[in-house]
Amino acid sequence: MFFVVSFEPMSAATLPLLQRSPPPTRKSHAPRLFLAGILLVTLGTLAFTGALDFTHDAKIVEISDLSVSMKEQKTLLQWVGVVGIAIGLGLIGMGALRK
Repeated sequence: MFFVVSFEPMSAATLPLLQRSPPPTRKSHAPRLFLAGILLVTLGTLAFTGALDFTHDAKIVEISDLSVSMKEQKTLLQWVGVVGIAIGLGLIGMGALRK
């Protein structure tokens, strides 16, 4: 089995294909970071004050057609709100620095 390799001289039409194109311009992620930070600070503040709550539904007993369930309303822990506020402030700071 033999392979034949042939090279042709480059023509003027193929030269633009070999030239490097300029690097793509980078878009700034600052507005996204800033908005995500504001959202996290808002949700963190609501969680810290106890305004965010959720309902937990648990089945206790289920026998054929008879079932007993319990609904319990819980609030998010305050430390979750503090973490959300801290991360949100960090994102706002990063967004402000990248502008």
